[in-house]
Amino acid sequence: MFKLFINMWRGRTLVGDMINEFGRMLDLGQRMFTDITNVLFEGGDVEIIRDDFFHNDQRINELEQSIRRKVIIHLSGQAQADVAASLIMMSVTKDAERIGDYTKNIFEVFEAIHLLNEDCDFRTQLMALRDKIITGFTRVTEAFKSSDVKAAEELIREFLVLQNECEEATRQLLTGECKAENPVAYALLFRFFKRILCHQTNIASSLTMPVDKLDFHDEPLRPKPRGKPPES
Repeated sequence: MFKLFINMWRGRTLVGDMINEFGRMLDLGQRMFTDITNVLFEGGDVEIIRDDFFHNDQRINELEQSIRRKVIIHLSGQAQADVAASLIMMSVTKDAERIGDYTKNIFEVFEAIHLLNEDCDFRTQLMALRDKIITGFTRVTEAFKSSDVKAAEELIREFLVLQNECEEATRQLLTGECKAENPVAYALLFRFFKRILCHQTNIASSLTMPVDKLDFHDEPLRPKPRGKPPES
């Protein structure tokens, strides 16, 4: 659905500015995520990246506000048919902003433990996920800007698998099924990685789903817990 509206919008300066600013938000989120995970896993002086890190987060917030203003200006002078596309633009912009927030959460984990250098499967798993998330930023941005539905569908399938991987690792850590030196830190990181993946998935899904289905593709129906069996 959004592909149709993007094609209708092409050539309009205001909308082009919105899409470029959105791409900039994702670029900044990618930079923040890359910088903090490099220090987290590989070591180094966090003070070297601190100022840029939080400046980039502030810039993401400013770009979100700029896009919101442009959406309002755009709607004030356009036909009602553009409302759905504008709502989608607002939704994915919020996803990009939330990625910055979860990246700040990762920064907070780093400040508590400083370096995650334990030689264990969880660290190896997180580092592999980190690499996929970083490339995911570029792939999502390219799919969005080119309205590539097929690429978006492929990304959604891949991201859902990675989200399940994060969920399973979190479960193992919480239940003590697998041991780690820093189980709380690992559990938090898997959770924050999953949320970043969820927001990347939401952005990709904007090319494949109607407005009312956005953000709900990863919400499977869960059966209610069974009550205790009656005592005999």
